[in-house]
Amino acid sequence: MKETFSTGVLSNIAWAALSHGFGHLIRFFTRILLLRILLPEDFGMLAIATFVFSTATLFQGLGIQGPLITSKYVGEPLNRLFNSANLLQLVFSIIIGVLVYKLSSRISIFFGVVPLTDILHVFSFCIVLNGLVLVPTSILSRYRAFKILTLSEIFSLIVYGISAIFLSQKGYGVISVAYAQLYSLIAYWIIIFYSCIKLKYWKPLVEIQRESLKPLLSFGAFVFTNQALAICLTQGDNIFVGKIASIEQLGIYTTAYFLGTIIGTTVGGIVGRVIYPFFSQNTDNKSELQKNYILIFKASLFIILPITCILVFFPAQIVSLVLSDKWKDCAGILPWLSVCGFFRFWNMIASFGIESFGMSGAVFTAKVKTIQTILLLPSLYFGYQYSGLTGISFVVTIIMFLGALLTVRKMYQNFHMPLFSIFKSFSEPFLLSLVAIITFYIISNKVLALILLTFLGIIVLLRTLNLSLFKK
Repeated sequence: MKETFSTGVLSNIAWAALSHGFGHLIRFFTRILLLRILLPEDFGMLAIATFVFSTATLFQGLGIQGPLITSKYVGEPLNRLFNSANLLQLVFSIIIGVLVYKLSSRISIFFGVVPLTDILHVFSFCIVLNGLVLVPTSILSRYRAFKILTLSEIFSLIVYGISAIFLSQKGYGVISVAYAQLYSLIAYWIIIFYSCIKLKYWKPLVEIQRESLKPLLSFGAFVFTNQALAICLTQGDNIFVGKIASIEQLGIYTTAYFLGTIIGTTVGGIVGRVIYPFFSQNTDNKSELQKNYILIFKASLFIILPITCILVFFPAQIVSLVLSDKWKDCAGILPWLSVCGFFRFWNMIASFGIESFGMSGAVFTAKVKTIQTILLLPSLYFGYQYSGLTGISFVVTIIMFLGALLTVRKMYQNFHMPLFSIFKSFSEPFLLSLVAIITFYIISNKVLALILLTFLGIIVLLRTLNLSLFKK
């Protein structure tokens, strides 16, 4: 039976949900256990190291993953494109990895944290390995091999979780996370590289052709710009806090940000991972795009909106339930960052939808992120001067709201969606959120309340998807 556009989207979202959902679940519980073992300053160092790693992998990737997925080449020209991109990635990865290794001590001195040097040394090897996984991952995404990607990511994340917890308990400290990242990348690369060859999606050769790279890099430049601006938006506040405030305060801030945004980024990653390849290949069928986008958005709201409301109205209880007392300062900024997480989700899925229309979409999202970045840095300074970490959290939330407003407006214009459809999508998730707030307030056992709400949310979500799939 031929797979329709709607069932194809939802089927692959199911696999992406398994991958990202289970993956984030592993990362969530791993981080929770690490939060009980390590100190706030340890997570402050980890935030800086993550920024360096993200920036380095951005330059090594050159923003070409999207073009590899959407390229119109087939057969031997496509294989030459893959090989050219892979060789370019490898060369850049080695250069950037060596550069990070050499500059690690200077970065540590800049932030006044000497132990950061050893962490960056390990991450420099992660950078090289990350360059090896980008092309195989793009190839599997192009051929919609989400099942393979899912199983590969799950296995690598299990390696990550076991390694991080085991090493931290043995007294290795925060560098345990760096080693765990290295081990997981090795496991992930082995599986996806073998899969690409086994399925004959790719015949790896050492070759590079200029005519293959020209269209690749011309589009990739816009994607690269988007990714660079995204790093400034999502991690620029971390660098500001680490430099202006302290490493300990950075640990508090990043932990609250993690709790407040993990649901939004998880669901946004699940949806975006499938929206981009599916929508980019069906841009002429706007009625189907509109229908599927509304369905996906409404289903996502059943998950995100109730959790956001609980985090906003019961921050102290959530911090006490999930973390230990040394993290109680997170409760003061968690409400703002939870709202930020909601806007970030909305921004993510709208951006993926816009970029699926090609270069014009990439240009638009780059412009939006440029506006956000220009407003962010000076606003962070005034926010911190006025109200410390609370002021920074408020600024980040407003900036994310602005981006969501602009991208959602453009998204609805591209899909020719009526404005009332967005408000209609909120109605049932809003009622579920009210039930969640009342339930969490009434039931004294918060663990039991969360379990009941989880089951209720799953039932309502499945009912929504079932009605939408089988509606005639």
